[in-house]
Amino acid sequence: MHFSSPSLKKQSFFKSLLRICFLTVIFLLALSAFTAVFASEYEANGHEGHDHGSPSIMLDDKPTVQPIKITKDLEPPSNFKDGGLVDDTRAKLYTKWQTSIALIQKAKHDKAKYFPYANPNAPKGGTLRSYGLGGFDSLNMFVLKGNGASGLNLIYETLMTQSLDEPYAIYPLIAKEVSVAKDNSGVRFKLDPSAKFSDGVPITSEDVKFSFYTLIDKGSPAYARYYAGIEKVVIINKYEVEFLFRTTQNIELPLITTTLPILPEHYYMKDGKNTFGDSNLTMPLGSGPYILKSYSLNKKLVYEKNPNYWSGNLPINKGSYNFKYIVYDYYKDDGIALQGFLSGGYDYRVESSAKNWALGYKGKSLNQKKFKMLEIRHSLGASMQGFYMNTRRALLSDIVLRKALTLAFDFKWSNENLFFSQYVRTKSYFENSIYSSHATSTLPTGEELKLLMPYSSELPKGFFDHEVVLSLKDRRTSLMAAQKMLHDVGYKVKDDQLYTPKGQKVELTMLLDSELFTRVVLPYAKNLKALGIKLSVRVVDEAQYQNMLNSFDYDMIVSNIWQSPYPGSEQSYYFGSESADIKGSSNYSGIKDKVVDALIKKLNETSDQDLRIAIIRAMDRVLMWGYYVVPHYYGPFFRIAISNNIKTPKVFPKYGVSPYLWWSANPKEKYEEPYYEDTQDKR
Repeated sequence: MHFSSPSLKKQSFFKSLLRICFLTVIFLLALSAFTAVFASEYEANGHEGHDHGSPSIMLDDKPTVQPIKITKDLEPPSNFKDGGLVDDTRAKLYTKWQTSIALIQKAKHDKAKYFPYANPNAPKGGTLRSYGLGGFDSLNMFVLKGNGASGLNLIYETLMTQSLDEPYAIYPLIAKEVSVAKDNSGVRFKLDPSAKFSDGVPITSEDVKFSFYTLIDKGSPAYARYYAGIEKVVIINKYEVEFLFRTTQNIELPLITTTLPILPEHYYMKDGKNTFGDSNLTMPLGSGPYILKSYSLNKKLVYEKNPNYWSGNLPINKGSYNFKYIVYDYYKDDGIALQGFLSGGYDYRVESSAKNWALGYKGKSLNQKKFKMLEIRHSLGASMQGFYMNTRRALLSDIVLRKALTLAFDFKWSNENLFFSQYVRTKSYFENSIYSSHATSTLPTGEELKLLMPYSSELPKGFFDHEVVLSLKDRRTSLMAAQKMLHDVGYKVKDDQLYTPKGQKVELTMLLDSELFTRVVLPYAKNLKALGIKLSVRVVDEAQYQNMLNSFDYDMIVSNIWQSPYPGSEQSYYFGSESADIKGSSNYSGIKDKVVDALIKKLNETSDQDLRIAIIRAMDRVLMWGYYVVPHYYGPFFRIAISNNIKTPKVFPKYGVSPYLWWSANPKEKYEEPYYEDTQDKR
């Protein structure tokens, strides 16, 4: 079959999609598997989450970037001899070696002996009891096959790792130093010679190279996307390795590379064959702080602290991994798991349900102070979740109608009656971050104002005079204002039905893939009915929903757009005019705005952070005034219930919550482990 070459236009959007994947992996993997990034962001009927992710884009039936095959690229280069490069021609590009790497600002903890959110004197010992839902039949966290077991991240480490109180700073772990090529064509790492796997075998450059190609070739397809910007891996010597990039334009690639999990080549290579993934129940081996001591399929896992853990005294790890055992017990569903916590079955919960938080924890255990409930404010940016309006539809191309639809959403009522007043109204595509247009001022000022003034004739009336209006003081006032603005431009109501100035009925459909969100949509539909607008709800299965989403076959949907701590070229994939016509893009509303396009172009032409902030705030303000989405809400707190058997540091980090920073109130307490027949090496 012949594949035609994809157009440059389509290539640029595929690269934007890849960048979204890159930014996601670096920010989320580095935080820890536990970090409650998604907690309370989008809740319906007591459940978190309504995220369909970034859809894949296939270009002429063929992706722009193909995974590199392991069989060829594991061969050493021709100038490789006796464990190192004979002629290292690229060495001149690596003149500056660092123990940290950062994007937005200089790393804060480069010389720290330990991190400020950790307790270096925390007692060691005791047991942390956690939980999983459903069951598990796989001990391989890197493949799609099977249901992966909880806690496997405790076994592995990455080249470097991120602190939890900085948005984009990376510190030593397996790699003790890093150097970025002067032309950004690659990155080199010097490995810590003391780094060892839990079986005592040292980690070398061979393991790093093996890990990359194994994950690309045998791991989840996500790894091929995450690391698609890496062309190949070159071993410089036993403890130095280089990653060559496909482009010099992506300044995040060095940080992305630091997130690579390191696997033991000696463990998986048998008689010249890579056995990784052959069995999902192969006992895992890594260099992390814990080993898997025992397990019972679908029921329980017991992790034991490696007494010879090599990196416990590194600054990033001091005060961490204090428990001797970490145990996961499995529950059928979250309702049963909550009861398990209340009866003392495990030690902590990150609660995603506002209803549970308000009502579910009341009772004897709380009255007896067997656990405490904490609300910890975080600095994680919130997604823009809301009712996205498809402007490709003729009805919704009218900004006046879209503004009326926005005013009709009664956030105050929903928050009080559905979510126990636990949420805050979202007012920005970059909410709870420095990039939000209302972060410092309700009106454009300074550099932001300077950026926007040349487009003043193209911006809505009132843009420079007041902030965007999402609602008024109460439901009645908002609906009256919506009714008036529609009437003023020629909309008419006849027999309780609203008609456009051209005589078309205003009837819309909200497309959902689950019944769960109807509890938010139906009160909204009732408000719209007061305006003469009929809003129907259509619930379809996941496959049909994805097809309709990709082809933009909807009036309105409930969705969200996540932003990284370093927004960049992916903004064109979210909001650019060209992406509006590319099927499967995340430009859900079909935005085509010359001002937005111009600001995205400016953003991609500068690396000055102050200017970037001004550009993104200006773009955010223009988008909000376009009324493309009816914004919902977000949770500014982590909601955590913790047993009184567990102690925590006084300071919680701003960008995540990690139970591995906690310690036992009874560190000398012994864990009585039952015998599990399932525990054996399945190789």
